[in-house]
Amino acid sequence: MLSEIIDILQNWKTQNKPAALATVVQTWGSSPRPAGAHMLVSSDGAFEGSVSGGCVESAVIQESLTVIQTQTAQKLHFGVSDQSAWEVGLACGGKLDVFITPVDWQALSPILENIAQDKPTWYSITLDETGKVEPTSPLEPDTAYPVVVEEADTAKLILYDPPAKQLFVVGGVNISQILVKLAKLMDYHVILVDPRKSFAAPERFPEADLILNNWPEEAFQQKPITTSSAVVMLTHDDKIDLPALQIALRSPAFYVGALGSNKTQTRRKEELAAMGITSEQLTRIHGPIGLDIHARQPNEIALAIMAEIIAASGQN
Repeated sequence: MLSEIIDILQNWKTQNKPAALATVVQTWGSSPRPAGAHMLVSSDGAFEGSVSGGCVESAVIQESLTVIQTQTAQKLHFGVSDQSAWEVGLACGGKLDVFITPVDWQALSPILENIAQDKPTWYSITLDETGKVEPTSPLEPDTAYPVVVEEADTAKLILYDPPAKQLFVVGGVNISQILVKLAKLMDYHVILVDPRKSFAAPERFPEADLILNNWPEEAFQQKPITTSSAVVMLTHDDKIDLPALQIALRSPAFYVGALGSNKTQTRRKEELAAMGITSEQLTRIHGPIGLDIHARQPNEIALAIMAEIIAASGQN
């Protein structure tokens, strides 16, 4: 997705830097990067992003330099049966098609602006020598992106860049300090919620995008939970966790987790049921929170939580 390299795109656009955009169009077998993955290459050989996790990057960079010089898009195929695939290290059995197009910063500008504003963004790449990249309209609601659409005389790769995922961290505790850092590394927009100002202080959470020193009811009104949101309850204080859970379980969040032992989870669910939360909604709680990696220390627990959120986001 272009959002993964948005910072470098905006930087090079400001410089009007000659560049090429390489995009994975299709994969087979064990290719490490999915269709829609991008890599940006400049005329001086600098690059950002990845189309294979390292296997074919060198070859793609070299071809990208040619595309920049000729201003003519081209398609590359790498596969285990190709001699070039062995030379660049794709001996694991995977195959992929990569399309490289010269970057037209003016044409790319509205796409980048949409992404920067965290809006749902659809764009297309014309799979011919022009390699035209332009905004486009969404297809049918159940369309799985990216998708190649055949037209009369050519084909287009249609891609979708969703809004950034959000992580609501309820409770400014020590686990939260590590979790916020991990979430930022994973490109999540992080909102910390805790009415206790001494706990949720900016100096304790410099990486947080937003700190709300409000009770959950007020915080979630100010910053609503969406389908792109994960919500974790870490205070271990029912005065904060239970109201937050009531709201999160009725929301469209793709992940809801709560710190606490099995005994705590059972008691908490009984109290939530008495508050009107349905049995179906209660099944949404990930608790004890995090993947079972035998985590004990705060940094280990934070890692387990982030891993479980990532697993849940892949099912969303």
